[in-house]
Amino acid sequence: MAYLTTAPRGTKDILPGETPKWQYLEKTLLETAELFGFREIRIPTFEHTELFTRSVGDTTDVVQKEMYTFTDKGERSITLRPEGTAGVARAALENGLLGDALPLKVSYDITCFRYEKPGSGRFREFHQFGVELYGAASPAADSEVLALAYECLTVLGLQNVVLELNSLGCPECRKKYTQALLAYFESHRERLCATCLERLDKNPLRVLMMSGVKPWEYLLGAGSYIWAACMLGAFAFGLLGEYQKGALGAFVLVMGTGILVSVFLGAAIGTISRGQMMATSLTVPVMLVLSFLPMIASFNEKVSAAAKFIYSQQISLLLGKVGSLHLGFENIFIIGANMAAALLVFGYAYKKCGLA
Repeated sequence: MAYLTTAPRGTKDILPGETPKWQYLEKTLLETAELFGFREIRIPTFEHTELFTRSVGDTTDVVQKEMYTFTDKGERSITLRPEGTAGVARAALENGLLGDALPLKVSYDITCFRYEKPGSGRFREFHQFGVELYGAASPAADSEVLALAYECLTVLGLQNVVLELNSLGCPECRKKYTQALLAYFESHRERLCATCLERLDKNPLRVLMMSGVKPWEYLLGAGSYIWAACMLGAFAFGLLGEYQKGALGAFVLVMGTGILVSVFLGAAIGTISRGQMMATSLTVPVMLVLSFLPMIASFNEKVSAAAKFIYSQQISLLLGKVGSLHLGFENIFIIGANMAAALLVFGYAYKKCGLA
């Protein structure tokens, strides 16, 4: 009986008190798009499954894991739309819209459906506003769409909007890059998971998404390279400091522990950040403060009293006595607690944000 009074998981009721906000949002977006010459188009809620497997790509998570697909009474495979682009393209072709004056510019405001784990701001039934521009190969067309997106956000009152550009390159560059990527992954084929191997044969670029990677695999894969590179530097500094045998080993061990905690902390900050710019803006100052903290603590007793709970201060104290290294309970506990905290933050961030 609970199903009669409970909405399906991943859906949300829009109540009368909220609908005016939604109406304002939808009206503003469509009217702004119209100012740029984009006219509204409305497409069916469901399409033939083949439309999405061919257009979205059968190696994507959307097609492989997230589509709501069923067989109708006519034994046809039908899918609730997971996005709007494929349906709009189909409508343009079927109705001969590309035979009219080009470029064709359309906008849409639709509900979409994806079977994914519901989270903060993420639903299985969600709303999507978008535009499509056909019949113009010039970069100016891309610029127009980007300008429209920026205008929509600013008209709605969002402030400090930052536009981050990325590109897969021109078709020729992308082809050469894909070939180089394929050659690299082929040389490491035995280390790839089954999903990655399938993507490698169909679309090597999709391997870079790593959507099926577990947190510990991500840390071992990406973090181990960073840690190894830093350890080479630590070893070089140990030789430069003319540490002998046991002292050199102690120095490298202490440095390696500090670097490991820093890798965990950097992974946590990078994962929870919304983009590369935000990750860099947060990680660099944090690492600078942690690096200079021992030096600042040596000049101020209050800072020193607080700094002893931070791993970088404990590492600094241990480095000062590598010749007769003795690990006390306080050293081990504080460094371990810092490492555990960084891992917990990383685990939470990974669970919430994935590798997006």
